[in-house]
Amino acid sequence: FRRPCLTRHLCFLHVAGSGCRNGSRGEQRGRRDYTKGMEKNKTRPVFLNLLQIRLPIGGVVSILHRATGVLLVLALPWLLYGLQQSLSGPAEYAVITARLTTLPARILMLVLLWMFAQHFFSGVRHLLLDLDIGMEKIAARRLAWLTLAASVLILVLAGIAL
Repeated sequence: FRRPCLTRHLCFLHVAGSGCRNGSRGEQRGRRDYTKGMEKNKTRPVFLNLLQIRLPIGGVVSILHRATGVLLVLALPWLLYGLQQSLSGPAEYAVITARLTTLPARILMLVLLWMFAQHFFSGVRHLLLDLDIGMEKIAARRLAWLTLAASVLILVLAGIAL
């Protein structure tokens, strides 16, 4: 009885075809069946409800960073169109200004500002993590909470100014 080689991907003797140090020649000749044993694992989730998963705050901030980036990119054509219209003449500028002073437009500007602030502070957080600053568990949590607090602070300050 020969036991299978557990270090097959690291063992250079398998490449040479002479077997490895534990005496197993492994599965050198045929293709490896990666589905073997999958039918035995009955504990795999059948339905994964993403709303029931509790991510740590770092994961939430990371997902917010991606979501705000996508939403900002999707908002960019509309913002550029508004800029183009406002620069095309005094009458169009007055129309854009009148639209931006309505309550829904102010709310939309605040939401866009929060998304930008959140994306900015999350990006700074990711850069700090890339520099190995704040990698400890407690520091990473504090940094994640700090990014959320900073974006909300920017939102409150802008809300007061508007």
